[in-house]
Amino acid sequence: MKNYIVLDLGGSSVKYGVFSDDSLILSDKKTHQNKGANHIYETIFSVIDKCMKICEKRPSGIVLGSPGYIDTVQGKVIGCSPNLKEWENAEPKKVISEKYNMPVQAENDANLMVFGEASVYGYKKNVLGYTFGTGIGSGFIQKDEIFCGSNFAGSEAGHTVINPKGRLCGCGKIGCIEAYASASSIFKIFNEKYPERNFSNIKAVLDQCQKEQKLNKILTEITDLTAVSIANTVSILNPEVILIGGGLSEIASYPFEELKEKTLSYIPAAQKKSLIFEKARFGNKAALIGGLETAKKLWG
Repeated sequence: MKNYIVLDLGGSSVKYGVFSDDSLILSDKKTHQNKGANHIYETIFSVIDKCMKICEKRPSGIVLGSPGYIDTVQGKVIGCSPNLKEWENAEPKKVISEKYNMPVQAENDANLMVFGEASVYGYKKNVLGYTFGTGIGSGFIQKDEIFCGSNFAGSEAGHTVINPKGRLCGCGKIGCIEAYASASSIFKIFNEKYPERNFSNIKAVLDQCQKEQKLNKILTEITDLTAVSIANTVSILNPEVILIGGGLSEIASYPFEELKEKTLSYIPAAQKKSLIFEKARFGNKAALIGGLETAKKLWG
C-alpha cells in the first residue's frame, strides 16, 4: 500500500487530498491570504504536516498543482497568472522536497484536472479540457501524456485572442477569451453595464440572466465568443473529448448546453463526427485525482 499527498494551489486556497493507493482518505482546503511566496509556502507546509499525520506510512511522494507555466523538470513556476503573481519564479519542487526529504512533482493545475478526468474515464488519447473559474485554464492530453509545449507554456487556451480591439486581460494582452468568459470577467462586465444592479456574485448574475432577456443577450454574446475560441482550438488539436470544468460551469444557471451547441456548430463535420463534449465529472476534486494519477505514474 502506498500513500500520496496531492495539493491544488489556487488564488485564495489550497485544496488537498491524502490517497492510500486509489482511495481518497482525506480531502479539504485551507485558505491563504496571497501575501507572497513565503506566506503561500507556510500554508502549504501546514497542509502537508496535517496530511502526514493522517498517513499510516510515509508518503511515496507529493504532487502540487499550481496555476501558471510550470517547468515540470525543475519544478519551477516560470510564469504565473495575475491572480497569483507573487508565486512567479517560486521553486516548490526544490523547497518542499528539501523540507520533507521526499519526491515532489509540480504540474499546472488545469493539466492535472484534465489528466484526472481523462485517466479515470479511459479518455487517454486526445482530450482537451477547460476550467472556467476566476480565470480560464486549459489542458491537453495526447496519448496519455500531458502536453506541455516547447517551454512548458502549452495549452493556454484561455489566452487565445478573440477580439484584438477588445477588453484588457489580466495577462496584459487585449481581447483574450479570459477577459470575457471567466467568472470574474463576466461579473465585471455585468456590473459595468448595470452598476445600479449591484450584483453580489457571479451566481446572482447568471440566475438573473435566465429571467431577463436583455441580460441574457449579453451572456449569449459571451457564450458565442467562448464557443468560437474552443472551436478554433479543436480545429488545431482535433481531440476526441472536450471537458468543461471549473466552479463557473458548476453553477446550475451556467449555459452549458448553449455553449456545447454553439461550439459544435463551429466545428467541421469531419472533426465532430465522434467528438464527445461533456462536463467534467469530478468538480473541484478533478485536479486531486489528476495528482494521484501522476503520482502513480511516477512512483507507483
